[in-house]
Amino acid sequence: MSALLAVLSSVLAFVVIVNADPTITVPIGSIATIIGYQQANPDGFVFYGIPYAQPPTGQMRFAPTQRKDPAGGVLAFHFGSSCIQEGQGNLDEDCLYLNIWTPKMDNFTANKYPVLFYIHGGGFVVG
Repeated sequence: MSALLAVLSSVLAFVVIVNADPTITVPIGSIATIIGYQQANPDGFVFYGIPYAQPPTGQMRFAPTQRKDPAGGVLAFHFGSSCIQEGQGNLDEDCLYLNIWTPKMDNFTANKYPVLFYIHGGGFVVG
């Protein structure tokens, strides 16, 4: 959980806007960059499908999650897979992704901003 909060705070703390391009680039230290969208309505930034843990497949199935350290460029343009459950859609065991929306700001490092973290339910039926 602390690793997840560290990723969220890093994303919100180091946002740099790319000139006249519909994307936004977020450096994560010196080893990685997350690239997402600038959106018009509501006015802000969005990052879809940022992996936060190694996929729980193969030898990792039923094991404790392992942190996913980003390297290079992470293109955050599409939702990640949903976890396998009844229903239709993009379902996969590799489903440990974050989707992040932020308001549009000129300088994210000038102030601290609140973060809403939502874990959806399902009542052991769906989700």
